Amino acid sequence: MKLNRWNDEAVSPVVGIMLMLVVTLILAAIIGGMTGNMAQTQKKPPQLVIEAKCVNDGGTGGPDSFLDLSVLSVSEGIKTGDLKILTEWESGSGASNRTMVTGGIPNAGERTYPLGSGPGVFDDSKRDFGNYTLIAGTRMNVNRTYSDDGMNVMLGDNWKSLQTGDTVRIQVVHIPGGAIIVDKEITVEE
Repeated sequence: MKLNRWNDEAVSPVVGIMLMLVVTLILAAIIGGMTGNMAQTQKKPPQLVIEAKCVNDGGTGGPDSFLDLSVLSVSEGIKTGDLKILTEWESGSGASNRTMVTGGIPNAGERTYPLGSGPGVFDDSKRDFGNYTLIAGTRMNVNRTYSDDGMNVMLGDNWKSLQTGDTVRIQVVHIPGGAIIVDKEITVEE
């Protein structure tokens, strides 16, 4: 009996083609998974720590009423044009309101509240929300010294219903990442 090495086929052509297809599909899945994860990597939203104070002098909305947000620390400068501020409250008398302020969109005539001051406000003529950058020491403020406009924008038209001891919830949202970077409750003072 004579063996012919050249006539004995170890693998049929169909099985060989199937093996090549399987290897190709496995490599495509591995490469696709690696590049897919790279495309989905998102930048972390900036970190922001603020101190907030709300005063309604005697519940009458007198001239010394204000809402003040002071930046204590920030992981990187944040353009206020990339932010929106949400406020929500309900007073002991049953009045309530929710507001949203977006940087760069005028919300009281030609003004955009809250107005900025201190570091991060590089030009006094550009104090409107959306025109300055939040860095440590920047303040965002609305007050009733000259008009109700800022208070109406930040707390709603019925803000005078707020009483000492009521709670105001303030959220700051970083728009590009859609992340809430501040969620704080403060108590109204007199």
